[in-house]
Amino acid sequence: MKKININYEILFYILFVITPIIDSINGFLKFYNINTYVSVGQICRMAILGVLFLIFIANIKEVIKESYLPVIIITYFIIMPVFYYMYNQNIGSVMAELVYTTKFIMIILIVEVYKILSKKNIFRHKILENIFWGIGVITVITFIIPFILGVGSNVYSNGAGFKAFYNANNDLSITLVVLFIYFLDIVLKIKKFSTRNIINVILLIAITICNFLIASKTNLVIPIIVTVVYLARIVKNQDINKTKKKYIIISILSILVVIVAFLCMSDVVQKTFDRIIHFWNDLGFASFIFSERNMYLSKTWSQLVTAENFIVKFVFGVGFVFRANYWGRGQLIEMDFFDFVFSYGIVSLVLVYVYFIKIYIKSNNRLGNAKFKYTVQYICVLLFSTFAGHVMFSGLAGTIMGLVACGMINKIRK
Repeated sequence: MKKININYEILFYILFVITPIIDSINGFLKFYNINTYVSVGQICRMAILGVLFLIFIANIKEVIKESYLPVIIITYFIIMPVFYYMYNQNIGSVMAELVYTTKFIMIILIVEVYKILSKKNIFRHKILENIFWGIGVITVITFIIPFILGVGSNVYSNGAGFKAFYNANNDLSITLVVLFIYFLDIVLKIKKFSTRNIINVILLIAITICNFLIASKTNLVIPIIVTVVYLARIVKNQDINKTKKKYIIISILSILVVIVAFLCMSDVVQKTFDRIIHFWNDLGFASFIFSERNMYLSKTWSQLVTAENFIVKFVFGVGFVFRANYWGRGQLIEMDFFDFVFSYGIVSLVLVYVYFIKIYIKSNNRLGNAKFKYTVQYICVLLFSTFAGHVMFSGLAGTIMGLVACGMINKIRK
């Protein structure tokens, strides 16, 4: 039995740590116009989905015993693409719709499979820590090296922002936020400097630089807010002895020195601030805050309320494919909350948010020392998903969200 446990942990470690590599490979192929018949990312994620689904089905009685909700959600998002066939009259549209829904289904499967294997003591608490650490190392390597070599893509047309070879800005954006919280938590708990802890400080500095380089308002603001929250918590708990205070001050000063030096040298970052100032001056407050997503929302709402069978479409949605083909706005509003409503109906919104709110409410000791980072990550991911989007229907970001949710349900086993 012990051998099986170790194999499961190795399997899941590999499946999730490679997700940044998958996204980078996709972006690399796209950047150099290398066409493949099937996306590398789709192949890898379908393999991951298949493994998770088999484990889920094999243990479905245990899942139902605790709650019917995961089964209802997965069934809904498998059936609805078939239901939307009546709008599109095209089998290809059903398959295209399933590409979207399976990305969200994978989040639910990650959480439920982790729950199943943890209850059977197949997963140890440290597996999540190891996965996040591995993702952090891979993300830094796949981001910083292209920047140093001067290859990769800018985020915006004016040259502002840098995303290496990653496909979606928001995918990378929320990943960097989650990793910043993870490594900040580690660094602020350092009691003595070992080789591993020095590496953790270096990784925190690197991830902080990555957050600034991507040039998103979110990645500029959230790390600052999170740092203030952590420092305030440490002071409130009065758990800073003189030695620990010295290490914290040294770590923070080191990070600030590196960041300031980097900002002074980086033309990309300067263009970022120029872009922010330009948009602040030219857009209204709401459009500036939501990056014009509020305008997309207004257009999509007007399409929905004037549509035939408005009530049915509002309750059950029309699917991403129909919106792209007939509503003229493309597939996404880029705020997951509203994309659920307009694509899969108000029913989907209720099911999904009840599921994730339940995870938060039922999480034991969520403000305790061991789980605090997951709580902060979880709140940030949900807010980011709601107001910035590209999380629940994205491969990399969805995987990160699923892993963060696993941290919330973790019983902190040794």
